This record gives sequence, C-alpha cells and structure tokens, in this order.
Amino acid sequence: VDLLDDACSAELCSVFCALADAHLILGEHEAARSSCDSLLFHAALVSAPQWAGAAFLRIGRMASGHGRYDEASEPLEEALSLFESAGELGGVADCLDEMGRIHWYRGVNSSYREALSSFMKALSLRRKQQNTLKIALSLTNIGNIHLSRGHIEEAREAFQEALLLRRANDDRLGLAQTLSGMGLVHFACGRTGDAEKLWREGLAFASEVGGRELSAIMQERLGEAALQQGRVKDAEVLLGAAFDTASDLNDRRTQASCLRNKARLAARRQHWERALMLSRESEEMAIATGGKQILGSCLAARGEILSDMLKQGIATEGKDLHDVEKDASAAFQRASVYFEEMGDMLGLGRVLEAYGAFLQERGVANKARKLLARAKKVRSAFSEQA
Repeated sequence: VDLLDDACSAELCSVFCALADAHLILGEHEAARSSCDSLLFHAALVSAPQWAGAAFLRIGRMASGHGRYDEASEPLEEALSLFESAGELGGVADCLDEMGRIHWYRGVNSSYREALSSFMKALSLRRKQQNTLKIALSLTNIGNIHLSRGHIEEAREAFQEALLLRRANDDRLGLAQTLSGMGLVHFACGRTGDAEKLWREGLAFASEVGGRELSAIMQERLGEAALQQGRVKDAEVLLGAAFDTASDLNDRRTQASCLRNKARLAARRQHWERALMLSRESEEMAIATGGKQILGSCLAARGEILSDMLKQGIATEGKDLHDVEKDASAAFQRASVYFEEMGDMLGLGRVLEAYGAFLQERGVANKARKLLARAKKVRSAFSEQA
C-alpha cells in the first residue's frame, strides 16, 4: 500500500481486498472495515463495480458474523447488484452464500429451505466455473443444512466431497470449516469420540492459520462434548477459552452458545443460581443476534436446567416449585416452536425428547407419551443412518 499511490487504483483494489480478508481471518474487524472503505474509494476511481461489490460483500459478511442480520442484508443486496452488472458470477455465488447463511441463522419460517436454495444456486454457478475451493465451501454449507434437517446421509456426502477437495488444495482454513460440520454428523449420531477427533484436527488447522473465529467455535463444540462425557474440568477450560475469544471478536452467536453450555456446566455442579444467571445471559445474547436457531438451543438448555432443579426439589429467585415447573414447560414449548418453524429436525428431536421426559417426571403421561413418540420418530433418522 505504501508503495502505490492513487494513480495505481486498479492495483490497490486487489491489495485492499486481500488485506480485508486477512484482517477478517484474524478477527480484526475495524481494520477490515477500513480496508473495505479504501477498496470502495479506489473502485470508484476506476469505475470497477466488481471491486465495489467485493467491498460490500465483506461489509455484509462482518455484520452477519456479529449477528446483525438486518444490517447485513443491505450491503449484500448492493454487492449482488454490482456483481450481476459486472457479469461476475463468482461474486454472485459469494453473495448467495452469505444470504443463505442469514436465512439459516435467523430461523424465520421455512428459512432452511430458503438457505438450501441459495446454497444450491451458488454451487451450480461454482461448478460451471470449476472453482474447486468455492465448490467445497458450497458443499460445506449444504451439508450443514442437510444435517439440521435430519438428512444425515446427504450431509455426510456433502462434507466428504468438500473434505476431498479441500485436502487436495491444502486449504487449511477450509478444512477446519468442513471438519466442524463433519464432527457434528458424528455428534448427532452419538459418536462423540469421533466428533472430538475431527474437532481437534479442525482446531489445529484454524489455529495454524490464525482463524480465531473458527477456533472459538471448535473449542465451544469440544467443550460441549467434554461436558456430555462428564469431563467437567475440561469443559470449563474449553468453554472459557471459546467465550473469551468470541467476546474479543464480538461473535455473539458463539458467545450465546458458550453461555448456554456454561449454564449446563453450573447445573451439573448443582450451582443452581449461577446456572440460571448464565442461562438468562445466553438467552439475552441469542435474542441480540436475531437468530431463532441459537435462541431455541438456549431455551432448550434452560428447560433442562429447570427440570433438573425440580428433580432436586429446588426453587430459587423467589419462586416456588410450581413456578419452576411452569417456567420449564414454557422454555421447552418456545424452543420446540422455533425448531419446528425453521425445519430444524436435529434441534426439534432433542427438545421433544427432553420435554417428554420432563412431562413424564411430572406425571403428565398422555402428553409425555405423544412427545416421546414423536421425538423417537424424528431422531430415528439419525440412528438409522448412523
């Protein structure tokens, strides 16, 4: 940058775009935004809509990564329009990817179908261009949607093809992304040890290339796996590290997920007041992202914590056991509604199972039987394909 002046705007566009990407990988969002602003300036000087589109794409990506989905939509629409006017199919595919992720995370009605449609359109464009690295990105996104909808075999196939492409290109950051998804396939099927192995491999790749956002996601997932296996101290260390990194990056989605599991950890230790406090914080953080998927997960965890308190005959926050029972039921119901609306069968199966067990404990036999039967049907898709 120091060696070039405004007469070299065409060259500076390429430099500032690459610089923005480097800052994004490192989680340096203010510096990335500054690079995008410089990119917009030089794109205007040389009348290059494709470079302006690249800047708006990255601005939208940053907003989406922070959970500001409404704020992300406008620059992404602008980027899509600019790429289309320039005939830049690769840029169009990149915009479709980002828009698909917003549909996925926001979780409005039928959002997963809309997300999958965006990802499939992006994949079609990239196959025409034979861009193997971007094809792998599309396949990873598609795999995540298939998994959430309960289509295990389709998810595994998408992740497997993406892994082959990314290993062939030695794409370390991309490998970390896909290993994260493939690990979730194993986790959903009850193979926690296999999931942990893939997440540790992904964490090593993400750390090697300075991918702090992915590192935090991987540590959070490893923390949840450790908690599930009763390794409480390991879970505490992993979740603490993930939360600190996510907070530094202002990644509210990962923060909310960390708080959710920290609440479950506190409940495991029977620190009930702390568990409820962390649960409230996770819900508030999830609401701040505007995403129903993470909110549903936080509500389901709160329902489980309150259910465990009832089993122990414990009530806090100035409430009696009847109030705790009502709060637990309300949390489970809200979570199930969100997952149902999104078409998230993975989340729905888990919450129906937990809610059914809760009602069974409370003696509400008929409703419990219906919920557990439906949970079994939903979750059987995972066990059958495991």
